[in-house]
Amino acid sequence: MIKKRERTIGVTDEKELDAQIEQFASKAELSLEESIDEPKKRRLKRELFFRRLTFSLNDTVNDQIDDIGSKPTIFTVSRSEVVKSAIMYLHEKTDDQIIEILKRFRHKR
Repeated sequence: MIKKRERTIGVTDEKELDAQIEQFASKAELSLEESIDEPKKRRLKRELFFRRLTFSLNDTVNDQIDDIGSKPTIFTVSRSEVVKSAIMYLHEKTDDQIIEILKRFRHKR
């Protein structure tokens, strides 16, 4: 029988842990080697700007994100891209349309 090893990092407060993770992530740097061509350097620099955010999803929504992400057959998308696509879709709607969509969501819960 293999006993699962618990990781202890000396932090008991979840907010303190989140703060430490954010501080660690903000110090991350990518060393761009001179051998990389300019277009790739620009693309890598653009991709460096991210923020780690955490939010809760129930299992149904989690599965729906996975299901939507598996629909394309000629390319792959990440879970993050699925969520970003949904945000982009909502952003294209009028305020009234967004409110109506959010009302429908609230009534399903």
